[in-house]
Amino acid sequence: NKIAQIIEISNNSFKDCSNLKILEFDVDINLTTIGDGAFQNDISLVKVLFPRSITTIEKNAFKGCSNLEFLYFPFGTSPDISCGLESFYDISKNLTVNFNCTGGTDDHKKIRATFDVACDLTNTSINYVFTDTAVQPIFNHTNTPGLPINVPRLHSEIYNLLATIYMGGHNVNFEIINTKKSI
Repeated sequence: NKIAQIIEISNNSFKDCSNLKILEFDVDINLTTIGDGAFQNDISLVKVLFPRSITTIEKNAFKGCSNLEFLYFPFGTSPDISCGLESFYDISKNLTVNFNCTGGTDDHKKIRATFDVACDLTNTSINYVFTDTAVQPIFNHTNTPGLPINVPRLHSEIYNLLATIYMGGHNVNFEIINTKKSI
């Protein structure tokens, strides 16, 4: 079973992508880093489902995603995840961070400390949901065009009219709406 080998989403890759609503990564891809401003100002983005391999979300990565309401981290994601300054600033007024972990209260404290710094707590209220078992949600990600599995990095701003991104399984899938740029 081959899994996409995306390890990084580079700086500003999907910045100002106004139609992106859901960003879903397969839990088993090798993505470790989301770069500075990678999804900045993606005003339609509501939900992000990260892979368990994620270790770094750089500054401004999701800044200005004014409708972002839900972050999901699957079982096996390290509670030592690093979030850069303002990586979740100027988002919705209510954010749910759902984190599956096994370390109990100690992990919960680490995660809270990380996201309390990454978010603007004067404008955003965070609801933490901790699940201490290997429960995985089921999401529909079928019928989207794909890229080959050997794409190691996604970069440039050519994808700014995407509505849904699913990264994982046997390919990297994109749903593109009304694109005027060639890919």
